[in-house]
Amino acid sequence: MTVTIFLGLGSNIGHRIKYIQEACRALEQTVGSTVLQSSYYQTGAWGLEDQADFINQVIQMQTSLSPQELLKCCQQIEKSLGRIKNEVWGPRCIDIDLLIYGNEQFKSTELQIPHPQLAFRNFVLIPLCEIAKNWIHPVSNQSFEVLLDQCKDTLDVRKLVINESLNP
Repeated sequence: MTVTIFLGLGSNIGHRIKYIQEACRALEQTVGSTVLQSSYYQTGAWGLEDQADFINQVIQMQTSLSPQELLKCCQQIEKSLGRIKNEVWGPRCIDIDLLIYGNEQFKSTELQIPHPQLAFRNFVLIPLCEIAKNWIHPVSNQSFEVLLDQCKDTLDVRKLVINESLNP
């Protein structure tokens, strides 16, 4: 059985787009097939704001992994790309967040699905709306588009126009 998932990817250290691209390739090899990818967005840091801007992207995938297996894969990919967790919301070369896992709700000490901050972050909602604006959030029962309209986040989120030939 496969399930539709949405993952949020972000980076604010080094060649940010390259880290996201490498994470996407690794996710394709270990998690499942990519259905859609949003554009890249440049965003001010959320939470701990005194750091470099992030590049963010949301991807929609199909997977047969359980939420726990998916979390382990994402953490292994982060580690393989050089992620070191020094502080909450601190700078990072790559961050992979499990946003949505089908229509399921799941909570453990390590993982909560849907992501508990999803509805409060424009840097997640804007790319989600680009690829799945009518998808219904399993807790609020509202579309991503409605959640974005209601979001009070004021951080600047700018869509980047990238020449893919310049970014291997």
